[in-house]
Amino acid sequence: MEKKPGTNHSKKTPAWPTVTAAVVRIVPERFSADHGEPAPSLARRPVYRPLVVGTAILYRPHDGSMDSKWHVHVSPNGLLWPVAPQSRLGLQRALKRHRAIGLRCRLVAALLTPDDVLHAQAIPNVDDASPPQRHRTLPTEIYGWSLLYQLPHMRSTGVIDAHERFEDLPAYYESALELIDRSTFLAAKGICSRPIALVTRPEDFRSLAGSRPCNKFFPHARFRRPSD
Repeated sequence: MEKKPGTNHSKKTPAWPTVTAAVVRIVPERFSADHGEPAPSLARRPVYRPLVVGTAILYRPHDGSMDSKWHVHVSPNGLLWPVAPQSRLGLQRALKRHRAIGLRCRLVAALLTPDDVLHAQAIPNVDDASPPQRHRTLPTEIYGWSLLYQLPHMRSTGVIDAHERFEDLPAYYESALELIDRSTFLAAKGICSRPIALVTRPEDFRSLAGSRPCNKFFPHARFRRPSD
């Protein structure tokens, strides 16, 4: 039986998430030199400025199959707001608990959607005129865009498809247009979704003597310092 971390969902309406403005630089698979192509300079990599509504914790069993989906605790209001601590210490404690019961975990950034804006306009205690909080000025690097979605029988859980090659990564798109196309397809079937920025993490890198840390997924690509 699959183990799942416990949750403490409140019956109250979930609080409106704090929106932060991030700067992210994408490092697509084609930028790795696995196929004999030189990795481009950091300056040539596409830069985006998404709005982040919070950090989400992805989890799935360590002993699960390669195609087992990643799960995410989300708000039960259908908007798929991530339910996770938003402080560094709180996230570290949550990850430790999840891993102690045999779960593979990963932190990602959940992004703002048009549904969030419509919801904010419908509730009186949200000041949608307030500007988003500024995030780091240096770009955080991402592998691409994942899609969190919720099947009809789910209430406080969302899922992300597994990556076909890497056990420690969810499936993702290099192109935001591909992500939108998939989200539109699911919406036509009545399935809500939320875009996710798949940020690089310290655990994705191995330290090699006398050289820069090496990314275990794309060892020939050049990366900045990973997000923490």
